[in-house]
Amino acid sequence: MLLLIIMLPLQAMAEDPIGEPEVLPAPSAPTGLIASNVTQDSIDLSWHDNPTEEEVLNYTIYMDGIYLTSQSQTTHTVNDLEPDTEYQFYVSAANVSGEGQASNVINVTTRALNEPPYNLTTTSIDNTSISITWEGFAPSYEIFMGEGGTFGSIIKTSGEAYTITDLQSDQQYSIYVVALYEDGDSEPSSMLNVTTGTLAAPYNLRVINIGSTSVVFNWYGSAPTYEIYFDDEAEGTLIGTTNENTYTITGLETEEQYSIFLVSSYEYGDSEPSSTLNVTTGAMSVPTSVEGIVTASFPYIRMLTPFLIIAFAIGATFLIIERLPEIVGRRRYW
Repeated sequence: MLLLIIMLPLQAMAEDPIGEPEVLPAPSAPTGLIASNVTQDSIDLSWHDNPTEEEVLNYTIYMDGIYLTSQSQTTHTVNDLEPDTEYQFYVSAANVSGEGQASNVINVTTRALNEPPYNLTTTSIDNTSISITWEGFAPSYEIFMGEGGTFGSIIKTSGEAYTITDLQSDQQYSIYVVALYEDGDSEPSSMLNVTTGTLAAPYNLRVINIGSTSVVFNWYGSAPTYEIYFDDEAEGTLIGTTNENTYTITGLETEEQYSIFLVSSYEYGDSEPSSTLNVTTGAMSVPTSVEGIVTASFPYIRMLTPFLIIAFAIGATFLIIERLPEIVGRRRYW
């Protein structure tokens, strides 16, 4: 009995041996290290972890080959940097087995003191306004605009975006921005040349078809909508709108002259009127030849055809009866 009790634990131990602990490999290198939002004294870093790796405990960030910090997130902001200075960065990942290989290395230069605004660009343009935006670190900015090489100040603003209004359509403007610092102004930004939108009128109006009471015409243009007018008053009479490049006017008087013009309608205004199209509707057609008379009478002839056939048959019958004695030997029995 005692032997059995001793053997049972030994047998259980033999059936369930203790294996050796699993050793995880060190993580592979993080990928896609980039810098963004670079200022005069800070840089934002971000990278990707390897999705096939598990148990990453933290990431170590190195600046100029020297340990900077460790963290579990995949983004980090480096502060307290010197202006106009180049820095080198790379990142590694670590787990319980230790630190893995380093990521790609990037070199980043901070922005200079009194630096001009940069990345000046447009965000929207229409026929009378231009919206611009830029980047910079100054307390305020001054916007300059010119035509033909002559520039003037438009406004001073603390923001990094502005909309210039009350401009002329289809006009080119040159724009630059200056950063205003406490110790002086920066050099001008890069020049931005912008042309306002054109309110193009429809052109090449031409008639496709003229009826006695209707006119079909088309034109060229790229506006979203067109307004059609009769040129019978000082400003014309609106008779319809369309988003196509063809239009049919109906309900007109016969043998009457009409003057028509169009206007292109845009979201930000209407164009000048197009050239005027003068058209005269046709008269009701009257047959002047045998062919015309027959053609015009054809519907009535077709309607009377059954009666004409019956009349022809009756007339032929009486003619045969009347001529029958001659046919059979000129004998009449009545």
